[in-house]
Amino acid sequence: MTSQPQPQSPLRVVPPTPDAPHQDANPAPSSPEPEAAEPAATAKPDTQNSGQGWLRVGAVVLVLGAVGFIPLENHVGADAEAQARKNQRQAVTMPSDGQPEFYHQSGDYVQAGEPVVRIIDLQLGDRIRDLQRTIQQQEGELRRSEIDLERAEQRLQSAKDEENQAYNRLANHNQELQALMVGPGLPASRQLDHERDSIERDIAGVGDEIRSLDAQIEELKTQQLTLENQASPLREKITDLQARQERITSLRSEVNPDSEVVAPYEPHLENLRDQIFNYQQELLRVNGENRQITYQIQQLEHEKNRQRNRAQGRGSESLALVERQDDLIRQFQDERQSLQDQYEQQQNTRRTLDAEVNSARATVSNHQLELDALRHELQELEKRQDNNTFHADVSGVILTEDLDLQNRQYIQRSQEILSIVNVEQLDGVAYVSQGDRHLITEGQPLEFRVDGQANFRYPATIESISPHFTEDGLQPVSKVTFTIDNPDNIPLIGAQGYVNIRTEDRNLYQKMHHQFSKLIDLPRYFPWLSRE
Repeated sequence: MTSQPQPQSPLRVVPPTPDAPHQDANPAPSSPEPEAAEPAATAKPDTQNSGQGWLRVGAVVLVLGAVGFIPLENHVGADAEAQARKNQRQAVTMPSDGQPEFYHQSGDYVQAGEPVVRIIDLQLGDRIRDLQRTIQQQEGELRRSEIDLERAEQRLQSAKDEENQAYNRLANHNQELQALMVGPGLPASRQLDHERDSIERDIAGVGDEIRSLDAQIEELKTQQLTLENQASPLREKITDLQARQERITSLRSEVNPDSEVVAPYEPHLENLRDQIFNYQQELLRVNGENRQITYQIQQLEHEKNRQRNRAQGRGSESLALVERQDDLIRQFQDERQSLQDQYEQQQNTRRTLDAEVNSARATVSNHQLELDALRHELQELEKRQDNNTFHADVSGVILTEDLDLQNRQYIQRSQEILSIVNVEQLDGVAYVSQGDRHLITEGQPLEFRVDGQANFRYPATIESISPHFTEDGLQPVSKVTFTIDNPDNIPLIGAQGYVNIRTEDRNLYQKMHHQFSKLIDLPRYFPWLSRE
């Protein structure tokens, strides 16, 4: 920083003026003559006092001039506002109608991931309670059915012990039954099954072929419809052109063929004949394709009928095989029934108890399946209920007021119920005069103070400086964005205040020059003051 020539001090040293003689209203008696020489005696001390006054004034001027060069702290001040940082705030809205249950109070500090509110869905809660009651009832039914099953199994075990005594008597009958099952009858039955499966596959193949033919027929019919759509406008055009040709021909027949009136129509008439001929040829082509498609459809219909007749024939063969198989099954059942009647005489008791056990097991299984389904539904509903618990996305302070009044109160969907903001670091915005722009830089520290709280200072750092205009759009200013450190998490969102930006030290003359430069363009009139 270069020093500028200092203006000369406006102070001037003025010599003291002699006091005017004081005229006394009551003059004393005249003194003796020797006293008149006294002023001459005091003239020399007055001259000495005058010189000392000049020295004092000069010393004061020098001291004041030197004081003006002493560096002093310099600050740039501006009104400012604290704002929340982007991606450091969270708003929770109601996903559905219900009652919010808050885990914290207004002004509490929460960590990211911590649960903050649970939405109570009244209908969901009623359904969960109904399911819990139904599950309790179903569990009671299951316990009773398990007791019945245990008793039936005990009775069945007793019947099996008695059956073992009769088993030796039925051994020969069982051996004969086993011999019949592997005898010549069963392979024949399996052969009939194979033949019938072959016929059914053949019939299925014929059905596929018929469906393929139907698809081809439908495609050809679609082509016929397309050709008909092409032929219809051709016929209309031919009819229209023939009518125009007939009108021109009639007109020509009414006048002399060599007349000049007829001559201009000859080329037009010839053009109509050519167009009629071309459209007729196109119509003949379309009709020819249509006839060809009709022939193809007839061939496909014939093939479809042939395949249908074939399928009917194979179906008759399948019915014959079914009858043969039924005969074999009836024969086997008759033989088996004869042995079964003898065997059932010894097993009636066990079968009855076995049926009871199976019935009891089925009852237990049904109750278990119903209970599992109810428990699964309950788990799904509880998951839905758990999904209604919201967690904090950011660490910060709850700014929403009166949470205790909203707790467990019915609130409609989409209403905001909670706002969390990380206030440990905030963004601040200040608008600095354009004349002070050159005194501040990015990364420069500053202090933010809230209006009415001058004793509380919040350290901050300038993040960016950008040109801006006042709200009326008339005065250019510099928009200063800075980061406020707020380790005590004091909610300052929207707080109005001011900033003091410490700049490099400046002496008194530099400060005066800077302030005058903001009011008057000094370098315009004093070029040597172009630099502060």
